[in-house]
Amino acid sequence: MTFCRLRTAAVLLGAAVVAGGADSAWGQVVIGSRDEVWRVAEVGAGDPFGEVTQVAVGVRGELFVLDRLNGRVVRMDAGGRIRDVWGRLGEGPGEFSNQVHAVVPLSDGGLLVADLGHSRATLLDSLGTYQGDWRLDLLDGVPSRWAPAPDRSIVVQWDPPPLRSSLGGGSRKVPRLALMGLDGRYHATL
Repeated sequence: MTFCRLRTAAVLLGAAVVAGGADSAWGQVVIGSRDEVWRVAEVGAGDPFGEVTQVAVGVRGELFVLDRLNGRVVRMDAGGRIRDVWGRLGEGPGEFSNQVHAVVPLSDGGLLVADLGHSRATLLDSLGTYQGDWRLDLLDGVPSRWAPAPDRSIVVQWDPPPLRSSLGGGSRKVPRLALMGLDGRYHATL
């Protein structure tokens, strides 16, 4: 298999998503031996992925591709066919900045999308319909990793904010791991 110049790659549970460079508009998911699992041509007419920053596999085996530059999530079926495009660049409900950071598939087929540019986490249902959002207090730290928990809560790893870390810390402690509800409330600090 021939790969073009790489622009970005993300790794998730042993699978890598590879987006093509300027001379191609395709992406692939490869596992271990570089066996092709999914291939994507274009999201829309003349509308290739801008920058793939994360992928996640949903409960139904679909692939969610986070396209940061275009502020959207692309849902693909197990055959690699694009089924939906959720979100776009903007300020409104269900719209994202070009700093979308994480996509977390939930057990009911919905998604949580973390958007650091808007300092919020957005909840979408299994059809991609906006269900609400909650603010991310980035003064308390930066949510760097997200994982679903079985009871419709999520585990979030918070890292100290870069400015506060470089100044020797602050008066508030930042939880390293937190169990949070989909409403943004802390259930426990781990």
